[in-house]
Parts: sequence; structure tokens; C-alpha cells
Amino acid sequence: MNTLKFLIEKEFKQMFRNKLIPRLIVMYPVMVMLVFPWAISFEIRNIRIDVVDHSLSSYSRRLTDKVAASRYFILHDTPPDYQTAMRNMEMGETDMILEIPASFDREMVKSRSSAVSIAVNSVNGTQGLLGSNYITQIMNEFSATLRGELMHTLPPTSR
Repeated sequence: MNTLKFLIEKEFKQMFRNKLIPRLIVMYPVMVMLVFPWAISFEIRNIRIDVVDHSLSSYSRRLTDKVAASRYFILHDTPPDYQTAMRNMEMGETDMILEIPASFDREMVKSRSSAVSIAVNSVNGTQGLLGSNYITQIMNEFSATLRGELMHTLPPTSR
């Protein structure tokens, strides 16, 4: 116990002997709290996305336009098939693939929902996770908007 007391006393003497060390002890945490919130952000932008549109309908074009207009995504390419888009991802040219099925517009009109495929390059795990969350949010907004439009223009469907 005496040894620990001696070491603590020695370190405090050493610390206050140099005028810079007490300033650093106070200023470093203050600077970290002031600077890091401005420098560190988990918001990811400029995610390159390929959209494989098998439907080529007005609804799928609207969805593609909505994704391209997002501040998070850059529309890299609209390849004709999934294999080309996957090759782009393997080459590091794109980060995500959104595949719209051929029956997208029919399913949206008929059941007011449709499944799409999202493939994410998760080499960068944070970017992959946030990118998939961003695209899911865009899809939900698009679906809600479209459902609202379809409710006012189409007769009710029987179940």
C-alpha cells in the first residue's frame, strides 16, 4: 500500500512540474468534445447504385428517379441484367444493386405492394448497413405515396 501511495505522489509531482501537462489534461478532452462532433458523422453519402429494371414501366422509372434523386445515392448504371450489375459490384464500380422484377407494376396495382431485390456490397460493413437502411426507407416512402395515389384512382379490389 505504501508503494502505491509513493507512486501516486511521484506522478502528481512529475505532472505539475511541467506546465504543459496540466493544460493538456484539461484541454484535450475539451477539444475532443468540441471538434469530433463536427468531424465524425455516420451519415454516408454518394453510395453508387445500379438499378436492374426488368419491368421498364412508369412505376419502376419513378422508383429509379426517386432513388437517383436521393442525397445518399448516385445512380451509377442501369444494366440490362443482374449478372452485369454483379460484375460491376465485383469490380468495385458500384456499392448496391436494386433489382426490379418484371411484374413490378402489375403487383403494385393489384396488391399495392411488390417485392424488389437489394444486393449490398458489405466489404465496408457500415456503408452496407446504412445503405440498405436508406434504400429501405426510400422504398417505404415510394410505396406509401403510390398506395395513396392508387387508392384515389382505382376501384376497391375484392378479397
